[in-house]
Amino acid sequence: SCVVNLEPIQSGSGTPSPSNVRPITGHTAVEAGNVGKNILNTTYYLGYINKNTGEFVASGGTISSDYVKVKPSTTYTLSVDITSELRISQYSTNSTTGHIGRTEQTNTKSYSFTTSATAEYIRLTVVNANISSVNDITSYKPMLELGSTATPYEPYQGQDITISLGQTVYGGD
Repeated sequence: SCVVNLEPIQSGSGTPSPSNVRPITGHTAVEAGNVGKNILNTTYYLGYINKNTGEFVASGGTISSDYVKVKPSTTYTLSVDITSELRISQYSTNSTTGHIGRTEQTNTKSYSFTTSATAEYIRLTVVNANISSVNDITSYKPMLELGSTATPYEPYQGQDITISLGQTVYGGD
């Protein structure tokens, strides 16, 4: 089963009011995702993002992910088949201004963490991994899964699907 909450869409800008009447449009389709247990679908970079400036710093041996969408107040387990420093940075938006904290774990192959109540994204960084190419990261089998238990590696198997609603839906559950 699936429950979808479709918020009404209003055109224009500003707060609706009697002096700012905005037409409401509806939804004709819904985006749905089908993923396996590994929810880590990301691009990797050889280097890291400076958490204070948001700037990319090229660095051999360090590899970072792009922003990964997460749910707030949710427990995840990150596994990577390497014993290096793992960093998980949380963001309330996908920008440096939304940086809300970072956890670090050294010499472990898996690490469980719970996102903050305002987290929307995370970025993953593996430090001192002796990696010379972003393509090397796949050999270390990175995996992010729901829950606090690391399970055997499974490659990302996601698929996005657009489902036509058959009629326009204007909002609600």
